[in-house]
Amino acid sequence: MLVVLFYAAFGYFFVIPSAEVDSYRHYEKFLKVAEEPMSTFFNSFAQRFSENEDFDFAFDLFNYLVSRITTDRSMYFCLMSLVFGLLLVKLLEILHKEYQFSTQRTVLLLFFFTVVLLLPSRILSIRHYTATLVFFIGLNGWLSRRSIKGLILIGCTPLIHFGFLFALIVFATTQLLGTRFIFYYLLIALSFVVQAETANTLRGFGDFVEGTNEQRIKGYTNEDYIADVNESRGQQVAIVTSYSEITRYYLLAALLIVQLQLRRADKVTQRFMAMALCFFAFVNVVQDMYSILGRFSVVFSIASALALARVYSRYTIRKNLFFYSMLLIVGINAVVLIRITLEYTGVSLIVPFLPLTVLLPVDYSLLDLIKKGVSGS
Repeated sequence: MLVVLFYAAFGYFFVIPSAEVDSYRHYEKFLKVAEEPMSTFFNSFAQRFSENEDFDFAFDLFNYLVSRITTDRSMYFCLMSLVFGLLLVKLLEILHKEYQFSTQRTVLLLFFFTVVLLLPSRILSIRHYTATLVFFIGLNGWLSRRSIKGLILIGCTPLIHFGFLFALIVFATTQLLGTRFIFYYLLIALSFVVQAETANTLRGFGDFVEGTNEQRIKGYTNEDYIADVNESRGQQVAIVTSYSEITRYYLLAALLIVQLQLRRADKVTQRFMAMALCFFAFVNVVQDMYSILGRFSVVFSIASALALARVYSRYTIRKNLFFYSMLLIVGINAVVLIRITLEYTGVSLIVPFLPLTVLLPVDYSLLDLIKKGVSGS
């Protein structure tokens, strides 16, 4: 409950530093939805499918329901972050139930890593990361127990974010290939070869859909857009641009080493391992498309954490080297992601501990306060 309250409080005091972030556009869209009468809003749902418009309408429905209560920006992001926090706690409860007999520090570290990857600042891209949580809640049920409810949750994720069509392709691939790992090794090897042609291939995929969805695919794969994103990344601090890549290749190495060490593993563990390896092949293919790469690298990292947690909780293999090296990886991710979170955390969040913050501007972040303290100005 404390986790959920913290996430809700973060949303209430959420700082939007510029109009360039997704959250700013989400709020603008929310205000437009708030002006629509009930009849107009629900008629638009039928038009989405008849006119081949975007079908990830879950947050439009959320916007509509919230707009009937309030249009206050703080309350809007508070409720949004509340839902995100509830889903995170639900995933953690499932994992706790699954691994309740495991007190191994390695497993606990992997769960902490999952939380670090899903800090409240992820509401910057709320649709993608909400879909991520729903996907893994469903995936755990499907891979562990072949739960139909889990399968339905996985299938519903594109309704939250269109990009999870890619996750469904990865999921379908693993269901087709099963646990024949030689095929996943071949896919990974192939992913290094076809990287250069990926954007062209995905642009071609856009020809099979129409309307807003076609525009999205071709927008993400547009050469000018890719060049602009790469130029922006080049201006960032090295650790910010490289931490995700370091994490990605470290986790791949960990998965491959564990796979070689395991002579026999249960079917469910093999399914989790196969899913993680297949997600690596996908993110490796989209290296040049950072908007897709960055978000799905997180999906791969969570899939890897769950697979490795299952292995280390059930099998006796060497853990010390992995634990200390993983501790370093978690530390790097924590430093970068906490720094990003501070940039969007309103200083008013710490009012009970520092009452003088009421004298600061509403959109004054904790990072601004820290910088001001360090500079002494």
